[in-house]
Amino acid sequence: MTAEASHTGHYLYVSWGGSGRASCLRQALRQAEDADASLRYLAILDDGAFAGIDAGMKSVIADELAWLLETQIDLARRQTSIDRTVWLQVEAGDVGPLAAAVAKATDATKILIGAPVPVSATESVAELLESLRTTTGIPVDLILP
Repeated sequence: MTAEASHTGHYLYVSWGGSGRASCLRQALRQAEDADASLRYLAILDDGAFAGIDAGMKSVIADELAWLLETQIDLARRQTSIDRTVWLQVEAGDVGPLAAAVAKATDATKILIGAPVPVSATESVAELLESLRTTTGIPVDLILP
């Protein structure tokens, strides 16, 4: 049995464009621990900020981001004394559809989004959260720092 299979749920923590803080990640870890859920951290290089960057440079940015976030995850685990495995996934794309697709593909039981949340000129935080709830059919919570 894998570590992921032994949990009762699967939480997806999503951040992009500077959203989420270390305190939000610690809260996501605590929520996953309290619910006996596994945790996947989806870091998105969002289209709004990274659309004009060529694929080679985007790959370098994704690699650097993964290294930084692995360090942040390790620090958050140490600070919370929670030794829960966190799977890190770095992707590029449009935040809403990508988060929904990953949630569905990984059978997430809850989506956690760390604040502050950068939003587009056409979508509010409330609209994004509701869109994710409607698209995935699972709870979506905003974690405040």
